[in-house]
Amino acid sequence: MRRREFLHLLGAAMPASSVLADVTAKPRIVWLGTGTGSRAQLFVADLKLGLEELGHVDGKNIEFLTRFAENQFERMPALAEQGGY
Repeated sequence: MRRREFLHLLGAAMPASSVLADVTAKPRIVWLGTGTGSRAQLFVADLKLGLEELGHVDGKNIEFLTRFAENQFERMPALAEQGGY
């Protein structure tokens, strides 16, 4: 194999490896709520149950995070900017 053919082959393989890396990453769902979380926790539990019925299990093939502003609406932008999204 000549050098030029090798470089073309190497260049074609690199994008494929980056696509495969993205496929193996778990999708992340983030629930950003304005309240204290007590009422929203019931909704989040139902949402997780519905996702599980579709085959999406928290910690297994998806990651589900919750953030609550505890009725302090000025906290919403900071919560939205937190890492993990």
